Amino acid sequence: MRQYKAYVTPTFIVVGPDGEEVWRQSGGFLNKQAALEALDFGT
Repeated sequence: MRQYKAYVTPTFIVVGPDGEEVWRQSGGFLNKQAALEALDFGT
């Protein structure tokens, strides 16, 4: 949690293949569409 500075729960983080943070959402309900778009970085 410290590495990604995720101090609020829930925190959703998409990490790219190089270890960089591609997308983050803290608190509340997951924005599923935004998360799926962030996961589409490699195609």
